[in-house]
Amino acid sequence: GQGPTGESPRVINVSGSGKATAAPDVAYLTLGVETRDEDAAAAVADSTERMTAVMAALEAQDIPAEDIQTVVYRMYLEQVPSPRQAPTPSGETPLVERYVVTNQVRVTLRDLDAVGDVLQEALAAGANRVADIAFAVEDTTALRREAREAAIADARAKADQLAAGLGAVVGAVHSVSEYGGAEPVYGVREVYGLGGGGVPVSAGELAVAVEIQVSFFIAE
Repeated sequence: GQGPTGESPRVINVSGSGKATAAPDVAYLTLGVETRDEDAAAAVADSTERMTAVMAALEAQDIPAEDIQTVVYRMYLEQVPSPRQAPTPSGETPLVERYVVTNQVRVTLRDLDAVGDVLQEALAAGANRVADIAFAVEDTTALRREAREAAIADARAKADQLAAGLGAVVGAVHSVSEYGGAEPVYGVREVYGLGGGGVPVSAGELAVAVEIQVSFFIAE
């Protein structure tokens, strides 16, 4: 707003940034099976059989049913070179249509030490597609608070420095706004053909960032 004389208030505008880090406490695995066959019923039957085995393997890892959610189920046709037909007289390779069935589930794991073993068991049971492995902090409230406090301190320090350099004093807050602060997630995408012992997976460390814009009055 304006001062009592109608003049614009004297203010200092600064930005502040803050970050807080933490180890992730939850992992999300998106995995499943992809089957192909020239016969639609055979492709579906193969998918169902393989996915049933994968689900049984997940349940054997003591994963609650509510933490296993189907997120993808689709069928489509693809055209591929026929392995049985000779090229046409013009040299073109004959194509054959195959049905592709994709069935994927999203698994929530709160025991991060078990991620590699769960992934390996799913692969051993017949999973042939790992679409995503993502780590996150399930509740970011405390992290956001810590990052916000750091951003506030950063903005105040900048304002004090600017004011001191101009021979002024920082007064009350005129306005403040916050932006940024996306959810902290680290993902490993499109994993294929893993084998051997428990799959090595590293959760790393995640960060929440908060940015603020603050306008301070310049004290008289």
